[in-house]
Amino acid sequence: MSFVVIVEPDRANAERIRAILEAVEEKKEFEYELLDSPEKAIELVENRNVDVFISDMHMPVMTGAELFSMIEMLSPETVRVAMTDASKISETVAFMNQCRTFKLILKPCRVADDLLSPIRASLDYKKMCERIRREEEEADIGVFSTEQDFLRMEHAWEENAKNFRRSWQVFLKVLSNNLRLAELDGTVAEKLTAWYEWMAQIYLDTMVGQVLDFDGWADKLTKEYNRPQDGCSFSMKKQFDASVDFIKAQEIAYLVRLTAQSCKIIIGKYKLSAVVQNVPKAYVLRINCAAEREDKSLLVQEDKVLNALMKACEECISALGNRAVALTKDSELIVNIAVHK
Repeated sequence: MSFVVIVEPDRANAERIRAILEAVEEKKEFEYELLDSPEKAIELVENRNVDVFISDMHMPVMTGAELFSMIEMLSPETVRVAMTDASKISETVAFMNQCRTFKLILKPCRVADDLLSPIRASLDYKKMCERIRREEEEADIGVFSTEQDFLRMEHAWEENAKNFRRSWQVFLKVLSNNLRLAELDGTVAEKLTAWYEWMAQIYLDTMVGQVLDFDGWADKLTKEYNRPQDGCSFSMKKQFDASVDFIKAQEIAYLVRLTAQSCKIIIGKYKLSAVVQNVPKAYVLRINCAAEREDKSLLVQEDKVLNALMKACEECISALGNRAVALTKDSELIVNIAVHK
């Protein structure tokens, strides 16, 4: 069974993590050890095979960079995941560049998926690396048995690299928005901080944390946003038979999540539909969100907050290389986005 080590010196977040893991422990997805110090973590890694290592970037006694470097030296095949408080997000880019980490978890972990999605993705990545190593060992000639194998592997890595570069573009857009909060009053800044944290977390979860096909994302988002008991309905489908590339399916899912969450915050009770059409050079995502309340007034009344929310969405869409056309009619929001192939 896979083994995960988590280092969290902050007692409150450690208890939150333990509660999440105990809730899923019966499924026996993996074994884990939750530790409160880097010294204990190093000793454990020295004596046991660890598949995934998760730690806060800010450690007592030694720095997070020192700890991650030590873990990489002791167990280079262990997948490393960093945790950081959203308030310290400005330090994240430098840390990620210095320490070769596979995932990032934003604290605190408010829901189970904040923690479990990166862990599952890391375990899947570890299994993929092990499979590739076995294939290399079994290959008759060199690392790749045929030129087609090499080209296929090269294309996969190019796509992964492209996806990570785009991830950082979006992440930096969110960061730049966050840095402007000093200009706003306390209430407005608090609301926008929560929004920017959500945008960063959900982007990492969607674009980096999970690998689902289009139908998988449609099922997941339907469970997330279709809540008739709360007056919220949601549907997502594509109007063609051909499959959607995995990376583009992730991108479409993020755009739908971004729009759905905006509707949830701004409108409250909503009726939302997302339809994907296939044209020669792009997938056209058409989203329609209407209020499902007798009172059609917006829940967000502050113009500064509303404008900042919409601006942040536009910048994230732009960072992905896409353009959106949005129309507002009464209490209905219509968004069309071309997702380039």
